[in-house]
Amino acid sequence: MTFFTMSGGEISANTVSENGGGVWCNSFFTISGGKISGNKAYAGGGVYKQDSTFDWKNGEISGNTATGPYGGNNVYPEASGKSSGGNNGSSNGNNGTSDVNVVSLRDVVIVCVVVVVVTVGLLVAVLLFYFQKRVDKIVEEKIKKKMSD
Repeated sequence: MTFFTMSGGEISANTVSENGGGVWCNSFFTISGGKISGNKAYAGGGVYKQDSTFDWKNGEISGNTATGPYGGNNVYPEASGKSSGGNNGSSNGNNGTSDVNVVSLRDVVIVCVVVVVVTVGLLVAVLLFYFQKRVDKIVEEKIKKKMSD
């Protein structure tokens, strides 16, 4: 179970092709200060919550864009989650734009696997080259010895 509390700072200028331009939450998310703005996603431009609890106590969520048919420019709550709209929070504006991308854990794992495969491949190639040179040297020495006999 993950708990994320935002008490200050800013999450802004992110663009994703799926859900949650600023924050994608599937556990517990509390915002008690700070700003989530200028983010863009298919649903939940600012915050996308899925099967989660979103407690909005203070801060600002504004100027985010959702491009999909379900909307949720600033916050897109899925039916099974809970939301409490801020005591002092504000939500307004729907026009955010950005060219920054967020990388998923799956993408990181894929890159790591590719790096490992390439590294192992290079290691095997170097070892084969080394052993081939050793074999060539041994064969050459045996040939020279036979010719001198």
